[in-house]
Amino acid sequence: MDLVTEKPQSTDVWTDDLSVGVDIIDEDHQAFFRLADLLRDIMGSPDKNQDMLVETAINILEEYVKGHFLREETAMATIGYPLLAEHAAAHEAFAARAHQIAQDYKSGNKEVAATINDLVRRWIVGHIRTMDMQYRGVLTNENVDNRPMAYLTADENDQADGWP
Repeated sequence: MDLVTEKPQSTDVWTDDLSVGVDIIDEDHQAFFRLADLLRDIMGSPDKNQDMLVETAINILEEYVKGHFLREETAMATIGYPLLAEHAAAHEAFAARAHQIAQDYKSGNKEVAATINDLVRRWIVGHIRTMDMQYRGVLTNENVDNRPMAYLTADENDQADGWP
């Protein structure tokens, strides 16, 4: 199933049946719902700064996507998770879609902002239920880095720049 374009079961709120049993990953997933709420609220507001707020929220979403996917994939690599490649490919497809929306918005296509809330909710729920639940019981609180995402992405950037 192509979770970026197809419509799996959706929900407007986080529910306990979406828990993967890893506290920090569940918190990350819940934050996606809050980001979708933020985008919905901004889009429904006649604020004179709406464009700037939407662009900021989209940028936050893009960065959050990178950090969360890094957290999951690093944990999967650490334990030798056999479905890592498939999982990473799904992450890459969603990250590319989120990036395209951000670029479209910055290029003047303001209508794309109206699609983000549904895309995020639809994708995260479908992804959790079809892919993340496969690692439930395999990934644990002990083998997932629970530092704030800024530290995770800073470490990755340092390594990319040749720092140990």
